[in-house]
Amino acid sequence: NSTMVLVSLICFGSISQAQTTTSTPAKAATDTKTKTDKDTTFVFELGGQYRDVSGERPSKFEEYKSIRKGAIARRGAVVYNPAGSRSFFSFAMRNASERDQQFSLEGGKYGRFRTEFKWDSNPHLYTRGATTLFNLDSSGVYTVADSIPANLQALDPAPTSATTTPNPALITAFRSYLASGSVIDVRSKRETFSIDQRFNITKNWSLRFRFMETRRTGQRPLGTGTYERTGTAVGDTFRTHEIELPAQLDQRTDIFTFGTSYIKPHWGVNFDVTFSNFSNKFDSYVYDNPFRLTDQATTGTAGAFNRQAFARGLHSTLPDNQSRGFMVTAFVDLPYSSRWAGAFGWERFTQNEQFLPY
Repeated sequence: NSTMVLVSLICFGSISQAQTTTSTPAKAATDTKTKTDKDTTFVFELGGQYRDVSGERPSKFEEYKSIRKGAIARRGAVVYNPAGSRSFFSFAMRNASERDQQFSLEGGKYGRFRTEFKWDSNPHLYTRGATTLFNLDSSGVYTVADSIPANLQALDPAPTSATTTPNPALITAFRSYLASGSVIDVRSKRETFSIDQRFNITKNWSLRFRFMETRRTGQRPLGTGTYERTGTAVGDTFRTHEIELPAQLDQRTDIFTFGTSYIKPHWGVNFDVTFSNFSNKFDSYVYDNPFRLTDQATTGTAGAFNRQAFARGLHSTLPDNQSRGFMVTAFVDLPYSSRWAGAFGWERFTQNEQFLPY
């Protein structure tokens, strides 16, 4: 069970700047009239909050959203739309003081063009206070001190029909090493930045361009492991060896889209071309096996025993890749209040990463 106490104090505000014009009276007896047009509007929500979380899994409250203590800026916006003008401008933000931030900037001229910038951040907290034996570096290599696998290997003999339960000394030794391990928070973050540009060439014909970059950084839990099956007089037993890595992330995806549309009152055609590129800083994860200092081949029928008895493991990751494609959509209005619409697309993905060595 988990409990969270959240107390928030939020101040709301809205300010409008107006332009006032006075009309000229047509007759001396006519009253003067005024007209107020709002040109600029400011909206904001500021405040503070206090939180207290307790229980078995307190990090679940913030798995996809940051809830901080102290001053917060929850929402804000500036909208500029002059009276009698086709120009417009707006800026908006949400949760500027949190990890899950959103910002947008938009401007243009109605009927002519529109430009929009967006940026948002989405956190993912897997756990707080996780303990690991691994020493991490920036190249995706996870190491442990040689003294740890040297001791645990001697306490972890291969299972047989007579030894179907783990050695209690192995469990005690592993817990003692874990008690002195590094304490980390396992979290990742996805940040997205996009630019959208649209031009109206004529009343019916428009062009558009879109660029979007997505980056994912941080860490995520990556489970590796296997099992050993042992037959006994009372049935089969299983022993598992599992190692969970705080896998480092540094991935980037860039997507470019160019398109055009021609829309008439009763028919229309859209055409888009898309290019994308995905890059991954970590080609693989290399990790020491805390239970083995030396390699040992599997034994038994079909390698049933001594599985994962290697000193160092290797795990592949998503390869760098590229794609290109296009999409055509169209519609035609038909009699009896009906419409035909169709789409045709093609896309190709390519990658040329080398296989990891066996």
